[in-house]
Amino acid sequence: MEKYNFVVVLTKTEVALVGLQGLEPQEKLIRPISGAHFLTAHGNRLIIAFGLKVLLFVYQKKTQKFDEKEQPINLPEKIIRADWIGNGLFLGFSRKYMFVSLKDNIPQFVIDTTRSGTPTSARISKNEIVVGIDEKGKFIDSNGKESQNFQIQWSDVPSLVCHFEPYIVGIINGKIEVINRLTNKVAQQITDIKTVRNITVCQKSKLLLVCDEINVWKLELPSLIEQVTILSSPEYCKYDEAIFLLDYPGNYEKMVEQDKEMKLKEIREMHSFHLFCQKQYSRALEYFDEMNEFDFRSIFYLYPALIKTETLKKLQVKPPLNTGNYDPTQDDIQAAIWALIIFLTKQRGYIVKYISDPAKFPNIKAKFMLERDPNILSLIDTVILKCYVEVSQELIMSFFKFPHNSCDLEESKRVLESKNLVKELVELHRIKLLDEDALKIVSSQYEKTKKADELVSYLKHLNNDKLDLIFKYSGWVIHNFPERAKEIFIWNVRAPRQDELGEIQEKKLFGQLRLNEQNDFNSNTPSNESTTRIAIPSLGKKAFLQMKDGKARSTTPTHSLIQKTIKDIRQGWEEERFLDIKKVINFLQGFNNFSEIPYLEHVINYWDYRDPDVHNTLLLGYLKKAQILRTEKKKLKNSGSDKHSIKTKKSNLKGLKLRMIDFIKNSEYYQPEKMIPHFPIQFFLESRALILSKMGQHASALNIYVHKMKKLEKAEEYCNLVYNEDDPESKQVYLLLLKEFLSLNDKEYISIYENKLISLKKKKTLSEDEKELLSVYQKEQPNKLQKSLDIVIKYFNRIDSHEALSLLPEDIPIEKVYDFLHSIINKTIEKSRTLRVTKNIQQSENFNLKLKLNLIKRGRIFIDSNTICPICHKKIGNSVFVVYPNDKVVHKKCAPDLSLCPVTGTQFGTFKNDN
Repeated sequence: MEKYNFVVVLTKTEVALVGLQGLEPQEKLIRPISGAHFLTAHGNRLIIAFGLKVLLFVYQKKTQKFDEKEQPINLPEKIIRADWIGNGLFLGFSRKYMFVSLKDNIPQFVIDTTRSGTPTSARISKNEIVVGIDEKGKFIDSNGKESQNFQIQWSDVPSLVCHFEPYIVGIINGKIEVINRLTNKVAQQITDIKTVRNITVCQKSKLLLVCDEINVWKLELPSLIEQVTILSSPEYCKYDEAIFLLDYPGNYEKMVEQDKEMKLKEIREMHSFHLFCQKQYSRALEYFDEMNEFDFRSIFYLYPALIKTETLKKLQVKPPLNTGNYDPTQDDIQAAIWALIIFLTKQRGYIVKYISDPAKFPNIKAKFMLERDPNILSLIDTVILKCYVEVSQELIMSFFKFPHNSCDLEESKRVLESKNLVKELVELHRIKLLDEDALKIVSSQYEKTKKADELVSYLKHLNNDKLDLIFKYSGWVIHNFPERAKEIFIWNVRAPRQDELGEIQEKKLFGQLRLNEQNDFNSNTPSNESTTRIAIPSLGKKAFLQMKDGKARSTTPTHSLIQKTIKDIRQGWEEERFLDIKKVINFLQGFNNFSEIPYLEHVINYWDYRDPDVHNTLLLGYLKKAQILRTEKKKLKNSGSDKHSIKTKKSNLKGLKLRMIDFIKNSEYYQPEKMIPHFPIQFFLESRALILSKMGQHASALNIYVHKMKKLEKAEEYCNLVYNEDDPESKQVYLLLLKEFLSLNDKEYISIYENKLISLKKKKTLSEDEKELLSVYQKEQPNKLQKSLDIVIKYFNRIDSHEALSLLPEDIPIEKVYDFLHSIINKTIEKSRTLRVTKNIQQSENFNLKLKLNLIKRGRIFIDSNTICPICHKKIGNSVFVVYPNDKVVHKKCAPDLSLCPVTGTQFGTFKNDN
């Protein structure tokens, strides 16, 4: 017990105290104990074991005597070793360990071993001990729990263990084995001393006293710097242990923090490069990523195939501290490149975020690298591109889509050209906004392949500011593949905004779109300048957003969530293309191959473009193409060409005529007065008739159907289409139809009948209506007067009866017009009855309303000085007030709507007093 200047000596018969000065025995301060076989002291406490008991003594400095604790500790067997831990003893037996609390002398926990022999343990701290269990060493706290996540692994069962911070030293088979308790790795094995019997630790002096059979050896622990230097030397390469030693908070040597950080950084770099040379690429680059202020450009020295050493030297990049012997195979190079891709992608993310907003995304690594090299992002992206070229060329296009891609143009071009990666080269120029250079590359390829796919794919991404480039490079495509023109000019093109059409000011949102009956996008004229409707296709054709004064509300209550999507809709539109429509039309018309027709159809049908000139252009395009097809069909017939060619041409002409007729019927924006002179009198008669109809010339239109086309059914369909009771001109169409029917002579009518009969007989398959019509035609002879009477009877409610009778022949028998007159009279009687009933109902309602009003007028409302208005909670007093039918009284100023009670919300009707 050095603190009290004496030692305790155990003999076979007694326990003696020997003073350190003179080493002479002092008086016996402890009573005689026979059979004692073990003792240990700590501080002012001492235990002595004899037999199956342990006695505890506490040294009292005042009396200079040991006081014995009254109750001994009873043991199951003799102890071999004891250590002080916490408020108790950790006792070692031949096959187990036991912790005994000194408060109550009761064992707290037991740890069993599988082998019998000398127990080994060493006190680490006040509450921690390392315990030898077979070939392992476990760290146990005073509660019996393992205090660390790992165990010490000895090469064999140790015969003695001691703690020599930060190492655990053990004697194994007479040799010394030293393990770093921070890393659980063998730090040293000392074999020079043979047959080691015992080890004594001098923590303060950092010495180990080692005894063999005849000698005592002094082993001195080197300084921290010496240890770190040795461990990190190329001979040992134990970098992780060196790092642990430097970073260990309980270090016995204190270093200047700056020196320590510099040394740590140096060793970590050496460790990472060593791991790389050991082909542990992912782990090495993960270590690099963990270092904040590290110029990772030095890693590129390990990839000479990607970046030349001369280039790095020009950038003043320091080479690695050590690389060792590195001889990679081709598979190793591939693995190393993949690890580099992952590493650089992480660094790229740090830098891009930091550049975008340093305050929001602070990053030490990004800041450090940007200070070293402001063009670091360009270097990173160029190296990543080279990596993909080497290991995965199919990912290059995806890499180019990274935001803020900063590949060096010249170096990237050189790499891609060396591998003949044309698509990737084109994409590189595109992201660099060098569209003309990209198109030159694409065009050079198409001159070889004669295929338009790649050129079309590129052109359809260009916006209005590159319209000249589109025109310049799309000519070859449109000339050879006119059907591809539409794809170039409408792909991802949004409908023009109203401000771009010049119809409303620029501040007015995005124009309007709506869904037509086929769920297509069409615009809808706003009811006023500050209102815009926006269709949401994914929610069905009834779903709209009503944009009013810059605020969104749904016009469909069941789709209230549409309001939340307006921001996304706006953003999506702004990302789409917009091309000048009229410039595109003029360009396409210059090819004289009608390539503008599909484009115009899309512009009008999907974007609801309402410019009259555009509608006129499409209609004239239909007409010119129809005329050419008709001429070609005629030439084929005259030249005796095969029936298939003639049939194909006829089918094309028929389809085009139907599209033209449908457009004439549905479009409201072409100018019929400008179009009618272009339509020939003898051809395309139905189209001409429909245009005349748009001009209100129904008589001329019906004349074409009846006299020129000789299609009476078409004339009747025309009347059904245009009839409008509220329009004075359209109201008379059936009367005009009757006039045209009666103007036919008998020969003309019979000819129409016979032609219809022949056409029905030629048909292979007939509908039910056609079968019925054929049956009638075969049974009855054509009768013009009867057909006229059928029209008069069928549409009696849409035709002026007086005018119709005046047009019929005067000598017509009365029985032939009986059905017509009967229908007219019944209609008149029914109308008269309906009017009388309506009049009586209205008179009754008027009487009831007057009665209710009189009852209300006779009612009384009492207002005194305490009557309070329920709206403003002030007294009515002498103010003007309003009384509602539910007897609620409010101030006049508190009742903005006389038909709505502001108290209950009840809605009342309004009554107009005739008096």
